[in-house]
Amino acid sequence: MSGFVPFPAPRPAAIAPGDAGVVAVGAAAVRRRPDHASELVNQLLFGETFRVRRRSRDGKWLLAESMDGYQGWIRGWSVVVGPRARVAAWERAARLAVTAPWWMGGGPAVGPLPRGARLARGARGGLLGPAGPLAGRATAPQLGPLARSAGGSSPGRAAVRAARAWLGVAYLWGGRTPGGVDCSALVQVAAAAGGVRLARDARLQCAQLGGMRRLRPFDQALAAEKSRRPRAGDLWFFGPHSRDVTHVAMSLGGVELIHAYGRVCTGSLDPVSSRFEPELFTSVLGWARLPARERSLKSA
Repeated sequence: MSGFVPFPAPRPAAIAPGDAGVVAVGAAAVRRRPDHASELVNQLLFGETFRVRRRSRDGKWLLAESMDGYQGWIRGWSVVVGPRARVAAWERAARLAVTAPWWMGGGPAVGPLPRGARLARGARGGLLGPAGPLAGRATAPQLGPLARSAGGSSPGRAAVRAARAWLGVAYLWGGRTPGGVDCSALVQVAAAAGGVRLARDARLQCAQLGGMRRLRPFDQALAAEKSRRPRAGDLWFFGPHSRDVTHVAMSLGGVELIHAYGRVCTGSLDPVSSRFEPELFTSVLGWARLPARERSLKSA
């Protein structure tokens, strides 16, 4: 048993300076403005934590900063909020993660929990969310330990394995679940499986790895020396011109890649390949090495 004491029901109007929050629904929409009609820019998953920056004038929305530094507005009814110390207690307790695409044991108030959702152990083998006990029970392969770096495997190979688990999932701008995922979320989740923390947005990911001026050119991917070519897990960046990153993909080695592009699929920058991506081929900005897991990456 974790010893964690659940949060009370959501009370966004009672937010105090320095408060933080935990997502209490399967996947909470994060929007550009505090309005349901505003653009979806991200999703936070059940059990994930965030910092509260401020609330909207009507008190219904919170400006949430996720732990990767990405900000957006989240509806107060999707979360529980409290002092940072209490949120830190949840983080210590929530050492389980959903490993199946979906787990249906959250109950009607929570909804299906997607891959990556975080839970805690409760009494007598039960499971806890931030607001209290959950209806269902689960064992492997539905649940597993919270993702950590993959043992002796290289970060790149571990990242590619994680990315392949998403094959076939539909593209959704701002999405982070098996119901829909965008290009940068796929790369972020896959890299995390290799022990590498990346930013949420493709532009920020490029900036983390040194920016567009540090990208390696396409021609180097064709080098005679294999050591100079992209390795599994390295990142390809794309955009309409050299000042704007609009897409990111993960290398499977060389010019073969996996990405969220209509759906999560494999592709190629080789014109003679059956998986050739002509639209992307004309907008290649370059590629960058995925860092070793020991290196700490700072957000730009």
